[in-house]
Amino acid sequence: MPQPPRALNPAASPLAAFGAALRERRVAARLSQRQLGGVIHVSGALIGKLEKAERRPDADLVRGLDLALEAGGTTLGRLLPAARGDPAVPARP
Repeated sequence: MPQPPRALNPAASPLAAFGAALRERRVAARLSQRQLGGVIHVSGALIGKLEKAERRPDADLVRGLDLALEAGGTTLGRLLPAARGDPAVPARP
């Protein structure tokens, strides 16, 4: 049986807002983390870490997520300035 999803706090940071929006779109698309990961060639575990704001995606991953979730190619990226290459928000290694 799957674990219940961890509560997210989108107000905590831009990364948390990104993760919450990603989860919302993924659930609306009726995809599991594993299924979404398979579509964009990453692991379901990485999708989970993105949703919980434990990992910062690079710009290519954000574009792939937007396209896979039919978010117009830029919707999620607007929530995460570093994914657009904005130097004001340093990317995490």
